This record gives sequence, C-alpha cells and structure tokens, in this order.
Amino acid sequence: MKIGVVGGGSIGLLIGAYLSENHDVTIFTRSSEQASIINDDGVILAKDNGQIRANCSAKPIGQLDFHPQDLLIITVKQYHLQDVIPNLPIVHTNLLFLQNGMGHLSFCRQLSDNHDVFVGIVEHGALRTDLNQVVHTGKGAIKIAPFTHGKKEISGLTGTVNFPIRYEEEYESMLLKKLCVNAMINPLTAVLRVKNGELLANPHYHQVFMQQFQELAAILELTDVNGMRKHIEEVCQRTKNNISSMRKDVEEGKPTEVDAILGYILGIANERHTPAPLIASMYSMIKGKEYERKEH
Repeated sequence: MKIGVVGGGSIGLLIGAYLSENHDVTIFTRSSEQASIINDDGVILAKDNGQIRANCSAKPIGQLDFHPQDLLIITVKQYHLQDVIPNLPIVHTNLLFLQNGMGHLSFCRQLSDNHDVFVGIVEHGALRTDLNQVVHTGKGAIKIAPFTHGKKEISGLTGTVNFPIRYEEEYESMLLKKLCVNAMINPLTAVLRVKNGELLANPHYHQVFMQQFQELAAILELTDVNGMRKHIEEVCQRTKNNISSMRKDVEEGKPTEVDAILGYILGIANERHTPAPLIASMYSMIKGKEYERKEH
C-alpha cells in the first residue's frame, strides 16, 4: 500500500517509521532540507533503549505529488491545514486526519464529497530530536473512525504489535475524549511549565486542574463526568514524565494549537451561554506567550 504522511513533525516521523515496516511510505515535509536528509539516511526511530532505521522516502509538500498515494495521513497541526488542504489531490482517495481538537472537522466536511475521509487520534508519545530522528516516548494506539458514510475501515492499513491501529464506530465520542484530555493537560502544563504528572502530584496544581475540569464538563455538557475525569487522570498518570506538545511549543517559541482546543471550547461556551472564566484566562495566557514570540 502506498501511504503519504503529510508533515514531518514528531507524529509524522513516528507514523512513517512504523508503517514503513509493511507499506511504501513517503513523508511530505515542509522543507527541502528535511526531505533530503530522510532520503539519504531514512527515519531514525529510538525505542526501548535501542534504535532502528526506517526506509522512508520524502518529498517537500511544495512538489504537490500526492496523486500516487492510496492513503494520505495528514499529521500537520491545525493551523497548517489551510496551507495543505488546497493542495490535496482532486482524484478520489482515502484521507486520514490526525489533529488535536475538533476544529479540523470543517475541513473534513469540505472534502467529504470527493474522498473517503477518516479522522483519528494518536495516543502515543513522541519527541522529534532532529529532522529525521524521533523518540517513541510512550506507547499507545492509533484510533480511527469514518467521517464520511461508506467505508468503515481503510482497506489494507495494518499496524504492528508495537504500533496498533484500532477502529471505532463513530468519531464524535472518540474526538471528544481526546479534546478533553488536550484541554486539561496541554494548557496547564504549558502555563505552569511542568511535566504531565505534576498536575496530579502537586496538590495545588491539582486543585486548579479540578476547577478547570468542572468548568469544562459544564460547557461540554458531559454525561459521564466522573468517567471522563478518571480517563483524563489515567492519561495524565500514564504520561507523567512527558512534556506536553503545547508546553514544548511555548518553550520553543512556536505557534500552539490553543485555538483548535481551548478556542473551540470557548466557542461552544459562547453558543450555550455557559460561563468559562478559568478556560478563558488559560486561553489568554497561552495567546500571550504566542504574542511574546511575535514581539521578539
């Protein structure tokens, strides 16, 4: 199966490395430099105290050579989707979107007439350490659900023991759980500059965590509040030594996905006339960090 992975960040490299075991993988990168390095040296995947070299090919996204692919996996962050979407092939193909939040669903709707569109979530932890090097920091799964009616699964897409792929019947509850995890862990760890586990271990941080969760549950009108809280805490504990992607983006002076996560939630709060003072403050603090980057 020919698979194109759009985006050469940590998740793109991780997916490309694992799927190359069973598939012909091309990673579409933002820079020619990254594509050249991957073509010369492959993708170096560090895992389980060792490393492997995955044979992936690469091309800059600007070459727009998406057409030969049986499946395109779009791993770029939400704020880059507007640059990628116009360049997707017109010919019918399978598209899999792996973004945080739920703001990307509007793009999925635009593409649903001409493509079989799937959405998914990534439960793995990954850290890119160089243009062609990625560390698998936490094992999980890729969960996929159909966005368009018709196909329930992506024919031919297979995972491995260390990189399982699981299919869900419907996407909304799947994305909602991931949205809640992202909304709770990412902004708090970015503002507090702590690892994920500190949100539970530090009683003062956990108090803020609980206050924000109660606000989130009211906005999203969660039906199983205790179940969702336990799920988020389990993820937080399982990834206790991880640095969240939003914290990493803030520390490196990069744009964050706060608009796709907290911005999306604040939009719902506005529609439902539900107070959201803590989430609004958290959103402003992250946007303030982005503003600092622009000013300097």
